[in-house]
Amino acid sequence: MSGSPIQPLLQSIQKKGIVLPNKYTVQCRWPRLMNGVGAGIMRDLTEDLLFRVSEVNLAGRTITSFPEPNIYGPIREVPEGVSYAEEITIQFLETKTMECREIFAAWQETIFDNTGSWNLQYYNDYVGELDIVVLGQHSYGWYPSYGIRCFEVYPKTLGPIQLSSARTTDPIKTQVSFAFRYWKTFDMYEDQDDSM
Repeated sequence: MSGSPIQPLLQSIQKKGIVLPNKYTVQCRWPRLMNGVGAGIMRDLTEDLLFRVSEVNLAGRTITSFPEPNIYGPIREVPEGVSYAEEITIQFLETKTMECREIFAAWQETIFDNTGSWNLQYYNDYVGELDIVVLGQHSYGWYPSYGIRCFEVYPKTLGPIQLSSARTTDPIKTQVSFAFRYWKTFDMYEDQDDSM
């Protein structure tokens, strides 16, 4: 075998490139019940929300299966369904007036009645959508390479923020974990729109 064994890898990288984990965008499509909640804050925050995301996990998927013992030889695992079990966790760099935390707390409060009855609202009224897009470098700049749209999304957990009297320059981050039902990949050039 002639040549370096690493040469095929270098050729593949040169031809198809690589993507970096710090090149991404996140867009949120708010649920119907958010229309009248903090409209001014929502409008301003929607415009720069994608720039305040400091960390996000790209959702996975699992084919659930069961062992099929009714065959001779080694047991076979047979698919029985699909699972999107994990949550999507996003960290936001907070604004000086804690707008990120405020808007996702308001979204949570559209899910239940916090005036004393604690009744839950209708599911379809408080779920939204979430797009996570990975950016790839092209000769003309950074452009969408891959993206998923998560459906039936709502903020399940609004994480705690540790405050301390210790001296620090680290910014406060709000962590939100979103529940969702399923996701699909989408065409970067046909399915994306500007709504958030």
